[in-house]
Amino acid sequence: MPGNRIRVYVRFKDLKPVVDFVFETEGQLQQYQRVTTALGVKRIVSVDPRSRSIRVEVPPRAREVESSRSLNGFILHFERESEASAWIDPICRPVPNCPKVVVIQQYWDQGDLGEVLRAADEKYARRAPNLVADRRQRALTPPKKWFPYGRGPE
Repeated sequence: MPGNRIRVYVRFKDLKPVVDFVFETEGQLQQYQRVTTALGVKRIVSVDPRSRSIRVEVPPRAREVESSRSLNGFILHFERESEASAWIDPICRPVPNCPKVVVIQQYWDQGDLGEVLRAADEKYARRAPNLVADRRQRALTPPKKWFPYGRGPE
């Protein structure tokens, strides 16, 4: 029997489908938000820390949405492989031999969800861009001079 569950709601509002992910803990919500932001593919519509939910817009090229008990979640069918692969993250998983299909996994074994989100958060935190130092700090510290062939300034 699954230990953790993400409540997933697929809603069609104003002809724009959205997916609501409702997590059991606020930590899971924050980790998933960081991973989704780092990937930069999904368009986050809203985040509600009180209800521990994040709302993501489904791309317009998602042709079909269905639920699957055997796959433990919802299935999204896309028109293009590139759009399906862009939706892959720790919760939205690819289906083997079906490159245009993504499963939003809803039921997890005890502890697996937290472990998967933690690993993904660490992975994408390392890929975060290095920020350039403030301009004033850069102006105060001149670069070290490098002179080829061991010669110094004359």
